[in-house]
Amino acid sequence: ETNEVLGEHDGVFEFTIGQRRGLNLTKPRPDRAARYVVETDVKNKTVMVGLPTLLKVDVVTATNVIWCGPVPESPFECLAQVRAHGERLKAKAFHKDGNFGSGTVLTTARN
Repeated sequence: ETNEVLGEHDGVFEFTIGQRRGLNLTKPRPDRAARYVVETDVKNKTVMVGLPTLLKVDVVTATNVIWCGPVPESPFECLAQVRAHGERLKAKAFHKDGNFGSGTVLTTARN
């Protein structure tokens, strides 16, 4: 949000997008709101933190898709599970640029 340095770390590899605990921030937000890892940049060795609203996404691009059956016609209704243990959400998917090896999933329902 402000590009202000809020602490130091021993390596970007220690952080996961969405992580809230173990950030060891030296300066709390004025409103005391929790901060989450919203982006990591290995090249620049930086971990960006922000409010949970920055974690919400409604478009996910899939690459190197392997279909376990016939390739469905585009667009198609489906269920999307983004996190390993996350719930499945109603979604609509379409083939990007007609290339069946990649596509974009648009979620249509979100809690």
